[in-house]
Amino acid sequence: MKRTGSGPKGHLRILIWAMSVVALAGCGAGTPTTSVSSSTPTPDVAAARTAAMTIFFALPGQTPEVWVPCSSRASDFADCPFSAAVKARLAELSSKGFGSDVPPGCGEDYITGTQNGLNTAPHVLSAVANATGNVTVVIRRGSPPPDFTATMTNESGTWLASDLASGTGPAASIFSTKPNC
Repeated sequence: MKRTGSGPKGHLRILIWAMSVVALAGCGAGTPTTSVSSSTPTPDVAAARTAAMTIFFALPGQTPEVWVPCSSRASDFADCPFSAAVKARLAELSSKGFGSDVPPGCGEDYITGTQNGLNTAPHVLSAVANATGNVTVVIRRGSPPPDFTATMTNESGTWLASDLASGTGPAASIFSTKPNC
């Protein structure tokens, strides 16, 4: 009587069967993964971008639309997505006549870069998360003002601007000694 599975062909069949079982079992097995925990959660760039765009709003009933700063809706920047430090700095600049037509004023609003609002709807050029969890949102205000940058920080679940910048360079930040006009 001849034994099934003996000889070279039999060993080959057993080997193929064993490899098939191992391969099929491996398909359903979980693959071990490594993860790196981060102390900084991934920022919600879309939410930061949306919050930054509330810095501007279209005046109701204007044809064509005129876009003005959120500070036009409520006093003391109460309706603006700004941190306490940004609100305090804007109030300080206002008290020193920063936006006035009389020197040392700029003759324009810091946020819109104009005297009478924007005739073009502002739009986001970029929104990028950085390693600290902040999101830098660059907004085109139209022509001729330079671009406006809001550094958005998540404070207790609310995205607030922790820095504002008009244009580029060392004087762009609202916290510089004499911010760009």
